[in-house]
Amino acid sequence: MRRVLDIPHKGWPVLHSKPQEGRFDKEFGVETAKLVWLTNPFSKNYGHGCRYEASNALDVRWTIETSGIDTSQFTFIDVGCGKGRPLIIASTYSFPKLIGIEYSSKLCKQAAANLHKCKVLQDRFKIACEDATTFNFPDGDLFVFFYNPFGPPIIRKVLDNLKSHNGRMFITFTGQFRGELENHSWLRKVHSRNTTVLYEKA
Repeated sequence: MRRVLDIPHKGWPVLHSKPQEGRFDKEFGVETAKLVWLTNPFSKNYGHGCRYEASNALDVRWTIETSGIDTSQFTFIDVGCGKGRPLIIASTYSFPKLIGIEYSSKLCKQAAANLHKCKVLQDRFKIACEDATTFNFPDGDLFVFFYNPFGPPIIRKVLDNLKSHNGRMFITFTGQFRGELENHSWLRKVHSRNTTVLYEKA
């Protein structure tokens, strides 16, 4: 019933992925491409969430490389990690720690399974199965990735949690709500490309 009520502003469910997205899965031997609409309909924040859709691999690599960071000094965090595609890509860089935040237990299990298939060491990654608004971000320098996970009310809460964080921070956001980051004066826009923006903590 909640999904039916969502149709006017979220559209009809789409169950198939774009054909080109399958190339990534074939290369890495995982399944990340298939769309998932009903992620966690029982969450109080489900109404602000977006369907699971795989990130564009080129955009993920572009944000990491354009930031110019020494990846060995940063923790990579994917907020709304879904099936873990950005985490898989980040694992090919020298990030010592990879963290995915996801409120769907089913997607959490699939993300962990995909990382194992890619032979990412267990002690290198963590999938936090919880609402992003309650997540306690770790100390140290962070590279925080958002791929259209939810709407402005949740984005604002997560950014408020990040604002007081000590250490260097880069935040990248892809999707229709990327303009929300412009409303936070503690962020400095570094680069943009198509629907992707990259910010640094000022």
